Amino acid sequence: MTEHKIQPEKITKPIQLLAVWLVGLILLVSALITAAATVKEPYWLPAFYSISAVAIIPLFLGLIFLLQTKFRPQMQEDEYYSKYLNENTNKIETTYTNSSVRIIENKFDEKLIE
Repeated sequence: MTEHKIQPEKITKPIQLLAVWLVGLILLVSALITAAATVKEPYWLPAFYSISAVAIIPLFLGLIFLLQTKFRPQMQEDEYYSKYLNENTNKIETTYTNSSVRIIENKFDEKLIE
């Protein structure tokens, strides 16, 4: 059997990350089902593996949903994400800079008055 290795530096598109999550889910569930079919002792272990295989599916799907909703800007392709960063960080920097300048001007005016 040929060994397949996932190389993180090759994952550059958001859809590839989603595919890796789904492949991981499939591999994990198939491993749990295989373990449930092959393990006989202790008697409770096959049931545990089966329940785990079923329970992990909604967990993974919930995490994928979270990834697609909460971290949506970070999941955009590079050009769109860079536009998003430029729009959001510039607003924050200018707001921060303007408020800092006002605070410094007020302190400077207070020193002049004294």
